[in-house]
Amino acid sequence: MAAGAALAGIVWKFFERVEAVLNEDTKLEMSIWLKGVCAAEKTQGWPETFVKVFDRLFGKKHWSIRCFGRSCIASLVTFAVMIIIVGSLAGLEPLSMYSRMQPGLRSAGPLVAVLIDYIALLSTRLILSRMILTIRPFIWALWMAADASVTVFLGYVAMASWAPVVVIGLDNDRREAFKVASELFAYYVIHPIWTIPPLRFGIFQSGLFYSTLFTSTWLYLYAGSGLLLKAARRFDIGFQWFNRHADIEKKPLQSIGLVAGALVSLVYWAAVLAMRIL
Repeated sequence: MAAGAALAGIVWKFFERVEAVLNEDTKLEMSIWLKGVCAAEKTQGWPETFVKVFDRLFGKKHWSIRCFGRSCIASLVTFAVMIIIVGSLAGLEPLSMYSRMQPGLRSAGPLVAVLIDYIALLSTRLILSRMILTIRPFIWALWMAADASVTVFLGYVAMASWAPVVVIGLDNDRREAFKVASELFAYYVIHPIWTIPPLRFGIFQSGLFYSTLFTSTWLYLYAGSGLLLKAARRFDIGFQWFNRHADIEKKPLQSIGLVAGALVSLVYWAAVLAMRIL
């Protein structure tokens, strides 16, 4: 319970820190979208507001040192958090295990994470640039499905790249590295990650996979949490109470983050419960 609550707090604080760098116009647009005022206006579509948040965090020039640097920070933090979470689910101590690894293997994980995650970030941003050209929710759903497919594929690539990097670093045998990568990638495709407990893949491979999902997960949490708040307002289910306590008008992204944190903690608790039962 404590771990799930801590995870919710991390998600909420992330949204809070991002909101701190937003300008007032972006906050206003977000607030209007959540409250459903003038919903017919294109500026109230959530993809457009999310693009502004995304660009504020990573910068408008995505092929830049600034964007890559911020992506690296996000990747390393997410990778560390995910191996701790997966390790705790498996009843292990991942940080202690990581410190005992060979230097080549220790450096391989972060190296793969920052490179693959940056590609995933660029992919999500490209898809967002397509989404803002339309206001049709059905088209948004198709683009989000495409983003999920590409990101999951990149997650498999990240997992399959861990061992080959070590092979090249230790033996300089590129042919053997390619063989290892091909075999691992085929195994991961045949055995989707959601059908196998994290420990079967390995704690650190799972950490690579889930860290690759960072930008896509952020996208889905933003959209899902915002739509839940809009639905609560439409059906008058606790919206007024939530608005009084979370201040949607002045702190819209924090409000979304609060709901997103609750969703993440629920998923975590469900995963723990499923592993205990199975």
